[in-house]
Amino acid sequence: MDVILTSDIMSPDKRQLNSLNGFVDKIHEYVDDINCLYIPSDPQAPFLTHTISSHYKRAFKKSGFTVKRWEVLYPFKKRKLQQLISHANLIILAGGHVPTQNKYFHDIHLKQYIKDYHGLVIAISAGSMNSAGEVYAQPEYFGEVKSPHYHRFLEGLGIVDISVLPHYTDIKHERIDNQRIMEDVTLPDSYGRKFYAIEDGAFIIQTENKIYGNCYVIKDGKIKKSLHYWPHRKSTRSKLMTEFFRYTEDAYTNINITLLRLSLVAVIFLAYKSKYKTKLLKPALILGLCGQILLFSWYVGNNTLFIKEGLPLFHCRISAIMMLVAYILHNDKLMRYFAWMGLIGAIIAFTFPDPSKYLWPHVTNLTYIINHLLLGYCGVTILSTRKSKLKLKDSLMITSVMNAGIMTVNLIMHTNYGYLVHFPPTVPVRFTPAVTFLIMSLIITFTITLTDHAHNKIIHKKQTQPQLTMQQ
Repeated sequence: MDVILTSDIMSPDKRQLNSLNGFVDKIHEYVDDINCLYIPSDPQAPFLTHTISSHYKRAFKKSGFTVKRWEVLYPFKKRKLQQLISHANLIILAGGHVPTQNKYFHDIHLKQYIKDYHGLVIAISAGSMNSAGEVYAQPEYFGEVKSPHYHRFLEGLGIVDISVLPHYTDIKHERIDNQRIMEDVTLPDSYGRKFYAIEDGAFIIQTENKIYGNCYVIKDGKIKKSLHYWPHRKSTRSKLMTEFFRYTEDAYTNINITLLRLSLVAVIFLAYKSKYKTKLLKPALILGLCGQILLFSWYVGNNTLFIKEGLPLFHCRISAIMMLVAYILHNDKLMRYFAWMGLIGAIIAFTFPDPSKYLWPHVTNLTYIINHLLLGYCGVTILSTRKSKLKLKDSLMITSVMNAGIMTVNLIMHTNYGYLVHFPPTVPVRFTPAVTFLIMSLIITFTITLTDHAHNKIIHKKQTQPQLTMQQ
């Protein structure tokens, strides 16, 4: 039996399954054609049970699943429970009030019947909590904290051996019976035990030893952010490598953007000050290419990501490759063009950052940082030492050839490399692909040409000033 412990399976708009952290893809790995048995939390609420189960059924259909059979365990069907389980390849344990659901599970002898089940179980909220061998029924309603008759530890189904606390973001600041539910109730209850508190959108698959999304371990009165794997199951080195190359996104990235911006300023300053020490340029260009190869190799491992964004066809990634190619070919104009593109691209990338949503450390945020810093260094070094000039026709020709190649791939593969089909989501305007292509090509061409012209004018002015002074 495979068990997915969740907090909430629905998307924020409540219309389909939540695809955050690869949840939908993960279900597809276990089942496509669904024969579902939906087990509610309260047999005394048939109308609510029907409403919620129908809602879930529609959500599975909208998320690409074929629903062949969808049974709901209404009270009049409980005598057929064993038969219903044998016909199912998916069992959903609903959310609700933990003690109420726990009592219902005992009444229908679910623990006895489910132990020989070999399909997939998706447990939601209270269902996740009651899946444990020892259930921690965190107080939820008024009076439960102070009541001497409320039992916080109950016997569960025992289909997993961890205790989950769902909806962590919502409950961590709650107060019940004038008690802080986390600090005054749950933390004291955690001594000698361990609870896994997950946010909505996160889920746990214990058979994979993996946590998808944000999770916090509560143990011995302390809370700490969890890694994506149980530490005792893997060696530290193996765990870190798996984390570094994982494909499951987090809810956000924790890169310090302010530090990145300061780092880029420092790199540009140091590159300018040491501009004549060109021995470092070749190693830096080679290191930039290695970064692109590392990132490309990671994308190859996930076909969906590879097609969408894995090819080195974004302008910063092209710059990193083409600066080295132009350096080897001794083509100063080509090198100067891509030096400007790389430098401007690095400044834009750190001014309006859009890194992938992975917590540090991860291959995407490491290469995001290093590659853009190297673009800044190489760009300044090349522009400070190579004296060629870019004419408008040169920039226009290079841009046209480059963007035509990118656009061809976009049209064939239905992608948006270089934002040539439509602008990024942060730009609130939309044009046809042809107009977007033209606008982007003109912006790149004129930005590089005008910037190079202004740079050369400043350099020329600095060089002529001492001569005028001597003549005077």
